[in-house]
Amino acid sequence: MKIKIRQPGQDPPAWASKGMDPLSKGFTVEYLTRCAATQRLGALKPFLMNQKLIGGIGNAFADEILWDAHLAPTRLAAKLIPEELPRLHMSIRNVLSNAVQEVRKRSHGGFTGEIRDFLSVHVGKGKPCPRCTTPVHFALVKGRGTYWCPRCQV
Repeated sequence: MKIKIRQPGQDPPAWASKGMDPLSKGFTVEYLTRCAATQRLGALKPFLMNQKLIGGIGNAFADEILWDAHLAPTRLAAKLIPEELPRLHMSIRNVLSNAVQEVRKRSHGGFTGEIRDFLSVHVGKGKPCPRCTTPVHFALVKGRGTYWCPRCQV
């Protein structure tokens, strides 16, 4: 996981084709709902990592967001019930905002590596879930290594 902190207007040209910045004002529950509805057969984890819809969410953060939202990574995005979408939206914004704060706090302007010691579930198979202590599971979801709690995430 790499986080690059940029000032407004410093986005590289390649980012123009990326999906909505999940920390922007335009990233609303309504936007997330519309995007999820287009993913008829798409599981939640690859949906969150689809850079054409939502820019910047990688493998580890997708796991963290879904853990925070209490949602299983294999659930279908289009099948989320109306109460789950605001919770997922809030988790996306909270997890990413907290990650930016953690990286800023630890980097002191010289960050070049990966900082992962603040992650909750993307820490390793068999480690206890921080919420319920159930061992964290690991599996491939659409080819990506995925960590989740089978008890907390349904």
